[in-house]
Amino acid sequence: MVRDLELERNLKKCYYSSFLLSLFFLPYLGQLLLIVGSYILLSSLRKLSINYNNVSIFNNYLLGIVLILIDSILPGIFHIVTKKESIHLWFIVWLLLIFGTFFIRRSLMIIHGITGVKRFKTSGNLLFIGSCLSFILIGFLLMFLGFVYQAISFKKVIEK
Repeated sequence: MVRDLELERNLKKCYYSSFLLSLFFLPYLGQLLLIVGSYILLSSLRKLSINYNNVSIFNNYLLGIVLILIDSILPGIFHIVTKKESIHLWFIVWLLLIFGTFFIRRSLMIIHGITGVKRFKTSGNLLFIGSCLSFILIGFLLMFLGFVYQAISFKKVIEK
C-alpha cells in the first residue's frame, strides 16, 4: 500500500508540474515556470520510471527538457554576445524545439503503453506537431494544449 501511495503522490506532482509547463509562453515568467515545472516533473518521472521499471521514460523526457531549456536560453545568450539577431539562429532554435518535443513524445508514448491512457499519446502528438508548426503562432497553441493534455493524462492515471 505504501508503494501505491508513493506512486499516487508522484503522479500528482506530474499533474501539477505539467500545468506549470503549460505556461511556458508567458513573457519572463514563462521561462521560470518552465525551469521549476521541469525540475518537479523530472524528479517525479524518475521515481515513476523506477516504479514502472522502465528508465527510458525518464531518459527521453530529460533529454527533451534539456533541449527545450537550451532552446529557451540560446537566443538571449546570442543577443548578449553579438548584439544582433540572425535568421540562422532562429532556425537552430526551431530545430532544437522539434528535437526536444520528439523525445518528450517518445517518453509519453512509453507511458501510454504502460498505463493504457490514450491521452498521453494525444499529448505527445500535440506537442510534436505544435513544435513543428511553431514558426506560425498556431504551433504554440498546440503545444499549450499538449501540456494541458499531459496534465489531464496524469490525472486519469491517478483516477484509475
